[in-house]
Amino acid sequence: LPLVPNIFKFSAEEGSIARYGIKRYLNDFKKIKTEFPDMLILEGAEVAPFYWWSGSPFRRDFYLNDWSRHLLVIGLKKEQDYRHLPVVCNKYFFPRLKDVFSLLIAAILIIPGVFLLRKKQKKTLGFLICAAGILFLFNNIPFSASRHSPYRGQKQYLPYQDLIDYVTKKNALVFWAHPLITEACRREVG
Repeated sequence: LPLVPNIFKFSAEEGSIARYGIKRYLNDFKKIKTEFPDMLILEGAEVAPFYWWSGSPFRRDFYLNDWSRHLLVIGLKKEQDYRHLPVVCNKYFFPRLKDVFSLLIAAILIIPGVFLLRKKQKKTLGFLICAAGILFLFNNIPFSASRHSPYRGQKQYLPYQDLIDYVTKKNALVFWAHPLITEACRREVG
């Protein structure tokens, strides 16, 4: 649903480092480096920073777009570095500065709604306003590490540049994994 896409949504997850466990993944690198000390082994991951949805599941033209645009990230060593990659699937519970606006909107709805609930003539209105605020709050929690929503269309190269900037600030390397992939990468869903 357009107003609360993170509450009522279609979800599918394939194999990922997050699912496997970031700490476990990095520990596997340590074990392999110990086992083969003469071999150069670089910590890294193939990352899909962004994808976006088009169409509608109700019209049977629901598509996942740009799902195969990946970047190779090499040289991140800390669990936190992977956990905070600015990608759509990375979520967190403690708000950051970029999340203040969505929290403010929820508060602007919930606080007056509570006051209206106390008045007999305005209970229904108060309930509706509180419900809207609570829905908005739960739509945004957990917060996304990416500032780009997959439900609001294509973002050109902005999400990819965010990842590149993040990785280079961590003194790591980043490369396009499949530079010849065209913009026509779509997968039909449903």
